[in-house]
Amino acid sequence: MNFSELYRNNRDAVSKALSSMWCGEAANESQATYHAQLKKIIGEIFASQKAMPLVQCMNSYEPVKSVSEEAAKAVVGGLWKPGYAPYEHQYKCWKVLLEEKTTDGKPKSICVTTGTGSGKTECFMLPLVKDLSDLNAGAHKEQVQAIFLYPLNALMEDQKERLEKALEGTNLTYSVYNGDLPEREPKASDDPETVQRIQSKIDAVRGKQEDGTFKFPKMIYTREQLRKTPPNILLTNPTMLEYILLRGNDSSLTNPAEKSLRWVVIDETHSYTGAGAAELAMLLRRVLIAFGVSARDVRFATSSATLGNANDPAKAAEDKKALCKFICGITDASYDEGQVEIVEGKRVGAAQLAGNPDQAKWQELFEKDFMALDEFCKDGTKIEDKLAALDAMCARVQPADKNEIPPAKAKLHLFYRVPNNGLFVRLD
Repeated sequence: MNFSELYRNNRDAVSKALSSMWCGEAANESQATYHAQLKKIIGEIFASQKAMPLVQCMNSYEPVKSVSEEAAKAVVGGLWKPGYAPYEHQYKCWKVLLEEKTTDGKPKSICVTTGTGSGKTECFMLPLVKDLSDLNAGAHKEQVQAIFLYPLNALMEDQKERLEKALEGTNLTYSVYNGDLPEREPKASDDPETVQRIQSKIDAVRGKQEDGTFKFPKMIYTREQLRKTPPNILLTNPTMLEYILLRGNDSSLTNPAEKSLRWVVIDETHSYTGAGAAELAMLLRRVLIAFGVSARDVRFATSSATLGNANDPAKAAEDKKALCKFICGITDASYDEGQVEIVEGKRVGAAQLAGNPDQAKWQELFEKDFMALDEFCKDGTKIEDKLAALDAMCARVQPADKNEIPPAKAKLHLFYRVPNNGLFVRLD
């Protein structure tokens, strides 16, 4: 099945579903006219031509090549578990964070700008765990040594399983400090209803499974326990981090005498703009003061959207410089001392596209990661026409041997309006 056929089938399915929902007796002669009119407008209302699909590049990234696979894995110890080689950009991140220093001997930071599915999390999570594991190898220290800052709670929840796997075999702990974290364990003096409510919340946070075990054994799962035995790694959001700095109950998490903070991870850095970016910059400076450390002593690991100007080296260099200054401005890292390194990735397949009539278009998608369909395919005026053009482009990169991987792969994101408010009528 090609993209244009998939789109037509989806539109037909939407039309049939809504017709049956709002006109269940279409066979009835009294509703025939109503059903015919409904079919005419449903397609454009709920699958509008204005809801332009997105095309996503699905090509993989270059595996490590500057050093051997074994040498790359050795940088993060035994933490790289997949059965394939790490990507080149992952190795670069590990090397910068764990082995390289600034001109005055301070730890370096990164901003990784690769696209979706490029393993950005492993770029900073594995070296972070390696560093903290080495630090706590002799005696486990109950102190916050790393902060993961996420703009959305859903992103934090998504990282819990990956963090659990990375922490296997270590004595490190972590906690997800957001509004869902229970205050305490149930007490003997609590009434049965309260006990059940608190325990249900704890079970949900810990990921209780059918066999009675928990998906997240490394996690500190109550605020009371969090304050008594601070976790090594704290996942939170900017709002909760503000509360931590303000609340006396949370003062045990930020002991300036210990100077414990070594890592700050900021995911989706490009989502902070304008006043939001300024607020984050001020928040991070107060965090550093609260922990008694300077920005020069902390490794900042950040991620951002792809730069997308590889065809114009001068513009690419300018964008890279601007992003580096932006990261330094938010984190208070030193731009002049080269504290922040921008790490980009390179997709496989570009070389095999040489001579293909659509090479320039595919290359642009490689760089941008996502493109609107009308930007990627200029042919035709309707979505169906543009999808037909996309199908033709995909056909032109298919290798003769079907067992071979094509040099360019794409994924399509379709959008439909959700009829959650029912039908409405305008009288004007």
